Amino acid sequence: MSRMTSELTRHLGLAHKLFQAGDVAGFTPELWNTLAERPLLFKEVRAVIEGNATVTITRHVVGCNASEPQLRGYTIASHSRLRRDWEFRKYEMKLWQPDEKLHQQCLRAAFREIDQKYLLNASILEYLLAHPEVMPEDTENKIKKDGPILFLGTVYENTEGDQLVRALTSYWDGLGENMIYLQNPVGGPWQVALRPW
Repeated sequence: MSRMTSELTRHLGLAHKLFQAGDVAGFTPELWNTLAERPLLFKEVRAVIEGNATVTITRHVVGCNASEPQLRGYTIASHSRLRRDWEFRKYEMKLWQPDEKLHQQCLRAAFREIDQKYLLNASILEYLLAHPEVMPEDTENKIKKDGPILFLGTVYENTEGDQLVRALTSYWDGLGENMIYLQNPVGGPWQVALRPW
């Protein structure tokens, strides 16, 4: 066996061992890709393995049963509470995209298409805006491509009786939020934030 073949076999064996360990730890293809695109992270892992650094884990727990997030000038028309707090992890939030026909209709039509118990509420939106580091890196590009992410679990009502929902959207200087009327078409593509369980 040539030296090159022997080295390739050894590298393949180590890669297989690494992937097996990743499977046990719950690594997804997206996480492997993130790791591969961040070579400095490997240096940090090496420092931990060699005993030159420690890891502190920050858990992002969203209080999904907290009181409804109030907005000045609006009342809460409805607020779906989730049964438990949610330890937020990247790639866990599901995004539902309506078909082209539904894009042209008012948002109220979306409520008939989605199981209400899966809708994420505005508490999640507020947490994401306060902790943007928990969002996947491609969130802004996804919003630019597929439209704002609507949090239909909390519906607000203004003084004129119009009902609105809050949405995560992209502005020239980064991510922010917007209010969208339920009785009007959004005027372009949009997506709905859903819980994973």
